[in-house]
Amino acid sequence: MRRLAQFLLPAALLLASASSGAQTLPPQMLSRIALRHGVHPMAGPDGRIPFLVAHAPGLDTRAAGLVALTPELSAIRLLPGEIDPYVASHPGLRLGFTPGLRPQLDQATPRSRAPAYRNTTGLDGTGVVVGIIDTGLDVTHLDLRTADGHTRVAWLLDLSQAPTGKHADLEQEYGCTDASTGGCAVLDSADIDAMLGTSQSAGLPTDTLGHGTHVASIAAGNGLSVPSSGLVGMAPGATIIAARVTRSGGEDVTDGDAIAAAKFIFEQADRMGMPAVVNMSLGTDFGAHDGTSALERGLATFVGAQQPGHALVVAAGNSGGVYVDGNDMHGIHTEVRVAPGARELVPMRPYDMTGSEVSGSVYVWLTWRANDSLSVGLQDWTGKDLISPVGAGQSAGASGSDKDPGIDVAIYNDVVSDSSPLTAGSHGAVVWYSGKWPVDRPISMTIEGNGMADAWLQGTGDAAPSASGLGQMFVRAVKHGTVNIPATHPDIIGVGATLNRTSWKDAKGAAIKVSRVGYQSPPIVDTVAYFSGAGPTAIGAPKPDICAPGLFVAAAMSRDADPRKIPSSMFAAPAGLCPTALDECYVVDAHHAIASGTSMATPMVTGAIALLFARDATLTQPEVLALLQAGARYPDGEVPYAYQLGPGALDVEGARLAYEAIGRPIDRAPDATASWVTMSAPYARPDPSQPVWGWAELRVGDGTIADGFDASRLTLDVQGAAVAKALTRMAPGLWQFGVAAPDGSGGGTVRVSVQYDGVTLGTAQALPIGPDAFIAMEGMTARGGACAMAPRESSGGRWWWLAAAALLLGVQRERVRR
Repeated sequence: MRRLAQFLLPAALLLASASSGAQTLPPQMLSRIALRHGVHPMAGPDGRIPFLVAHAPGLDTRAAGLVALTPELSAIRLLPGEIDPYVASHPGLRLGFTPGLRPQLDQATPRSRAPAYRNTTGLDGTGVVVGIIDTGLDVTHLDLRTADGHTRVAWLLDLSQAPTGKHADLEQEYGCTDASTGGCAVLDSADIDAMLGTSQSAGLPTDTLGHGTHVASIAAGNGLSVPSSGLVGMAPGATIIAARVTRSGGEDVTDGDAIAAAKFIFEQADRMGMPAVVNMSLGTDFGAHDGTSALERGLATFVGAQQPGHALVVAAGNSGGVYVDGNDMHGIHTEVRVAPGARELVPMRPYDMTGSEVSGSVYVWLTWRANDSLSVGLQDWTGKDLISPVGAGQSAGASGSDKDPGIDVAIYNDVVSDSSPLTAGSHGAVVWYSGKWPVDRPISMTIEGNGMADAWLQGTGDAAPSASGLGQMFVRAVKHGTVNIPATHPDIIGVGATLNRTSWKDAKGAAIKVSRVGYQSPPIVDTVAYFSGAGPTAIGAPKPDICAPGLFVAAAMSRDADPRKIPSSMFAAPAGLCPTALDECYVVDAHHAIASGTSMATPMVTGAIALLFARDATLTQPEVLALLQAGARYPDGEVPYAYQLGPGALDVEGARLAYEAIGRPIDRAPDATASWVTMSAPYARPDPSQPVWGWAELRVGDGTIADGFDASRLTLDVQGAAVAKALTRMAPGLWQFGVAAPDGSGGGTVRVSVQYDGVTLGTAQALPIGPDAFIAMEGMTARGGACAMAPRESSGGRWWWLAAAALLLGVQRERVRR
């Protein structure tokens, strides 16, 4: 079992990180205002202030005193007195951007243009199943009931309850009667209505976390609890089938339970003769990130080109943040280039954490290419090897003690067996360590050999993200490659998040305004969320597939998760946001509250697919994804990293127009300023087998789809790389291409433009070439040891690590993040 974390961004983390400097790059204007008052929330101990600097590709970043992050974005830290002189001497650089705030009411559904779709077509999801795999449902909530009070939930699989025997055949079929699986109950709409209308209500299904109810109402809520609120979901007429996959007394979700829940929903929908789209706002950072995990392969069996009327939508995850602290960039993903004879150190340390000691466990997954040869070990904070580097086909473990140094370790390197979590078809290693270590000292992986490794980590206990800190992270992290599992599977739709709103009125009528989100102060609505998982996958597949509003989304609040009664609720507001400490200003009325994360963006897309299925129930998952991408829009806010956006942001009306263009072809040439191009990665590796993918969204001047023109007039201009895939029309207005840098091209630049009649559409793209992000963007630098270190034997210890292997494979759990 692997623990799956909900992709709800903790409220305290969202704002606490903004105030403590967790998200990286403060705008210049905030700095000037703060300095005027003698303070700066991002200033380090040395008084220097970090800035995000936008510049043209090809800038000599070192000469400008910058640390390159991408071809067009870099970082710099300046003392207060250096800011104005630096700006004056570098007029081509831009330090931040601060347009005015735009107060608004609920915007998520209107921004996706779902109301326009419903008004135009008269379709609201009636006749379509919206499936929810989550923490349960508050079935008493009026947004999930009909006008006459009946439930809209046709079926519910509840893993927190014992079997009732009311549907004995189904309970037998889905393992509810097997005590070894933990048991479960199956309820239908008649069962739920009976409990709603009688004194049996005490036995009703619950949602103590509140996550599932919130997600369900975004996808399919009808707003009947407060009709004047306008808080209507995407497909308010849809039928709901839900599965509570958090078992009684816990917040854990296993792979098996998630797959079983998907099976239950799709099969009940098939038996009802209805198309179904299933939402899973759950995931994990632990895995190969290449679509090969058992969870991903299992879920993918329910969708595909041969299964019309089936779609599965998952969250891209909240792991895309990279947090700058001095010269360190903290995050959950890193890249390591290892040269023969060298030993690379990959340090990991808690970020922004209170206290002096960490007590927890860390799981690290590394992956590399088949022709790479790498050995992996672990070193404690004093520089002592806990396990010397372990070669391919080997595993090793060590048991610590309270004195020396109290860290238990297990490592598997390219071992694919029943005792290893590594998956067939991929190459890499798994490192696990558990115990106690200092907050301010790193634990480091040691890597030797020859090759290029990607690594992702995930912590539990104090090492996991919480209100007290962001947990254990790599200190030389990269933003790209942070889309979580199962969203890395190419046949599963993965959704990123954008900023939905910056202000609202709470239940007491107080006006609430968010002054800062991540690097933006003030935040700009419709900007790609700084934390949203970024592509590509470990094998270079483009992700996320689409973005949708996910920050500060108002939707149904479970009666079991009202923060005015339950202080630990996911809807509890962070300190400093509300007018007084006694207020809960994330609560907007008696039945709705605010939450943030890719968890909230995912049901936007789920509901959009329900609307498309209501139009054509024969659509397959590849077809419906192509329509969503073809109809996507470019966000009105900022898109600092295109590989975090995917092709664009959700626009259901645009998807309708793309669908209609298939049956009634249009003839419109693309406009250069209305069209855009995005790339799947921030750099290109000098390897023809690892292409970078590009999307071209073609639009006319009014933003509608351009299609039906003479395709010979559309060309792809590529310099510094070969064309891996020619410009290919995927759907009306949507084209895809691929480029690959040749061997030996490191240090160069790939330049790409899509042109119509010789005029560049959108912006020309420039990608640096290098074996990893740091070399590609900073140039060749000396890293790691100057000479090879001879491997030493691993510590003998008690070979308890076989039990750790079982933990990694069979019983590993991760608590659902609130």
